[in-house]
Amino acid sequence: MFPLFKAMAERKLKVWFYAEPPQVKLFDKVLKELPELVAVFNHCGFMVSLDNLAIDEHNRPHFSVKLPPETLDLLEMVAANPNTYLHFSGQYAFTHDPYPHNDMKPVAQRLLKIFGPNRMLWASDFPWITKEPGYQEQLALVDKLLPNLSTEDRAKICGGNAEELFVF
Repeated sequence: MFPLFKAMAERKLKVWFYAEPPQVKLFDKVLKELPELVAVFNHCGFMVSLDNLAIDEHNRPHFSVKLPPETLDLLEMVAANPNTYLHFSGQYAFTHDPYPHNDMKPVAQRLLKIFGPNRMLWASDFPWITKEPGYQEQLALVDKLLPNLSTEDRAKICGGNAEELFVF
């Protein structure tokens, strides 16, 4: 059952996952069958449909979503598998507020509670952020959305976890 995912688990390959809720529910079954399979949920784990896709004033993808997303409970269920990780990125694509995306703060706090600092991976979303807000500002977003992180936890999220997960 699930030969592709089984082969990925055997080869220690990671599943980069970005899907709508029905696929996430099915993928949860895969993770229960193959607990050794490592999966990274992309773009803060948002489960959006291309039906909600628009282009913002900076020519970046933007999804019309309610914040916090109703799918956080589903994400939490899937995150019960200890080999699931969260790609902490794409905030600009879901926010209703300009940088620093203050409406994403409760979402970021919940994601930290769900995954903990050991299973979160910051990413810049290059090239979408080069002009707005800019790379340095995007890096600072971790501190703005998760202001109570320890220095150690911030280092994990901002590269340490990726370094361990991908063995650079």
